Amino acid sequence: MKLIISLLFIISSFNINIDNNKLPTFKGEGDLISFIQDNFFYPKEAKENAIEGKVFIQFVVNKSGKTTKIKLLKGPDILADEAIRVINMITWNPGEVDGKIADVEMVLPFTFKIPSEKLGILEDNQWGMIGQNLKNLK
Repeated sequence: MKLIISLLFIISSFNINIDNNKLPTFKGEGDLISFIQDNFFYPKEAKENAIEGKVFIQFVVNKSGKTTKIKLLKGPDILADEAIRVINMITWNPGEVDGKIADVEMVLPFTFKIPSEKLGILEDNQWGMIGQNLKNLK
C-alpha cells in the first residue's frame, strides 16, 4: 500500500528558517518521508472496506524533540489511528522560536489511497494485458 504524503509534510522535513524561527526536523536516519513509508501499514479493516481519505493530525514537538499533544483534526478514525501510530515513532530535532528552542505545533496531512487493483478496478492498460493473455490461451 502506498501512502501519499502532502506538500506540508514534505516542507516540514527540511530545515526551514523564517525570521529566526525554525521548524522541527527529522532526527532519524535517512529522510522523514522514507521513514514514514517504511513504517506505515494500511489498516486491514480500512483496506477491506475500501476506506480512503485525508487525515489531518495536529501535534506538538516539545523542547526535547518528543511528539506530544497528538490530536486528530479531520478524517476517519480508522485511518487516523495508523497516522498517529507512525507519528509517535518519529524522533525530532526541536524547533526554535525567536532563536530559542521551543515547543512547536505542527499539522501533518496524510492521504490514504488504495491502489485501484486492490479495489477490483482495472486500469485501461490492465484491460489490454488481460485481452492479450486471453488471445494467448486460444
